[in-house]
Amino acid sequence: FLNGNSEPLSFDSKSDFNANEIKKFIRSNSKVYIGLPGCLEHFDSLAVQFALEPSKEERKKLLLKAEDLWDGAKGNVEKKSAEIYVKLMRKVIEKGDDFLSSETKRVENILKGKVSKEKVQEMENRLNILQAFRSHDEL
Repeated sequence: FLNGNSEPLSFDSKSDFNANEIKKFIRSNSKVYIGLPGCLEHFDSLAVQFALEPSKEERKKLLLKAEDLWDGAKGNVEKKSAEIYVKLMRKVIEKGDDFLSSETKRVENILKGKVSKEKVQEMENRLNILQAFRSHDEL
């Protein structure tokens, strides 16, 4: 149930019923921040602002903020995640909002193939980060 609504939300996931899918559902239907694997809270916030911002110039300013945060990232895992956010923002500025959908499909197709466990984790993290750019749709 959403606050003030007597109708329940249905959980219609095309994926498995697991912790990450439940986290995605809660995150996209509420204002509760639940970090998914590979996601960083400050970058998720910038991703939502970026997705909601129609102005290319304002998006470039948000990209600069993300690049500054990337410079301050600590550890290999955080740096790698920060790099993905920044690269996605650059590509959206270059190619438009449709890039996010095409990138999501591309990564999902990679996951359907034969890939190493390490690559699976990397691609799942990338999908989680892509979700941050889409979570504004439900807010």
